[in-house]
Amino acid sequence: MFEKEQGLLIVVVAPDGPAAQAGLQGFNLVTKRFSQGGYTFEQKTVDPSHADLIQAVDGQPVRTADDLLACIEDKRPGDQVRLSIIRQNMQIEVPVTLGNPE
Repeated sequence: MFEKEQGLLIVVVAPDGPAAQAGLQGFNLVTKRFSQGGYTFEQKTVDPSHADLIQAVDGQPVRTADDLLACIEDKRPGDQVRLSIIRQNMQIEVPVTLGNPE
C-alpha cells in the first residue's frame, strides 16, 4: 500500500486473497508494444488511476499502514470488516472477510 494524505492507495492485490475476493483493486500494469527497425519492443508502465484508496475501516479513519493494522489487529480470520474506499472518484463501502496472516 502507498500512504497518501487521504488514505492508503492499494498497490497490489494477492490474486486469491481476501482483498481480491472482495473486489478491491490495485495498480494496473500496462504493456505497450511497438516496432522499430524490424524489432518489436515492450514497454511496461504502472497505471495507478484505477487503484482503490482506503479511507476507513469500520468507520475508523485510516491514513497509514499502522492505522490499518490497528483497526484489524484484534480481529480473527473469518471476521468481516467494512472498508470505506474511493474508487474512480466515488466513495463506496466494501465488506472484506479477513484471512489467515501469512
